[in-house]
Amino acid sequence: MWRYIIQRLLALVPVVLIVSIAAFAFIHFLPGDPVIALIGPEAGTATPETIAARKRDLGLDRPLPVQYLDWLGSAVRGDLGQSAVTKQKITEALQDRFPVTLHLAVASFLVAISIALPTGIISAYKRNGPLDRVLTVLALTGVAMPSFWLGILLILLFAVQLQWLPPSGFVSITTDPIDCLRHLILPAISLGMVQAAVIMRQVRSSLLEVLREDYVRTARAKGLSERVVTLKHGLRNALLPVVTVVGIQVSALLGGSVVTETVFAMPGMGRYAVDAIFIRDYPVVQAVVLVTALVVVLANLLTDLSYAFLDPRIQYS
Repeated sequence: MWRYIIQRLLALVPVVLIVSIAAFAFIHFLPGDPVIALIGPEAGTATPETIAARKRDLGLDRPLPVQYLDWLGSAVRGDLGQSAVTKQKITEALQDRFPVTLHLAVASFLVAISIALPTGIISAYKRNGPLDRVLTVLALTGVAMPSFWLGILLILLFAVQLQWLPPSGFVSITTDPIDCLRHLILPAISLGMVQAAVIMRQVRSSLLEVLREDYVRTARAKGLSERVVTLKHGLRNALLPVVTVVGIQVSALLGGSVVTETVFAMPGMGRYAVDAIFIRDYPVVQAVVLVTALVVVLANLLTDLSYAFLDPRIQYS
């Protein structure tokens, strides 16, 4: 097991390197001069000497390969640099903002699983029936529904009209668990509903495929009820492809948090990246992309390791 984990971790190194190179290259090849954007309204009156001095301060006067290697070396040591606009250390900013995104991702994941598992099981259990058709339509609607649109509808209904929940902001669970839950309900539902629809369809299809296996027919021949056959003999084996989809949805959760945090004014990594993109704060964007890539690849590693717990026949070597 440990040998497999070490091999997988080593295999993740080139993936992270490719992601970091792509983020660095795409950001620096965007049209426009980042120095002019950072100077702002005074750029029209700035002299060439002022612009050149600003480039030297930011290190943008050096060749791109040198800039990348210098940034990567600092990142390996845990130093992601500082914001080109606010001068705040990016590592400190991410330490404040990553827990917000983590709160949202975990809450959205719990919403997705709590909806997807029971509805997927019921849809497979009542296959081709009226309830199955209704749940299928709802799942397709959830897949097609943009999370930001659902979030706006939830704000209008529960925050503006009914005034049951706050429309924006964030409170940590360590500060006030109840207030944290109240602030997380709407964004978690708007982001988790889309993921729930995808997972629900996978649960249904995987369970229907497993229920056609010989050992399931044997269980039925023993006189077991359909509910016992579905939940005890079918569900566990059907969860393997579901876990794969859940692992993939981690990247979708992090990507969706960018829009969701913006809609609900949550001070997380997603909103931090959006603000940095608008003001061309390159170091911040690069750091957020790198951290997000690390989280996604580690989530995929945990997904692979979870297979052995669901199916003891799987061996790692």
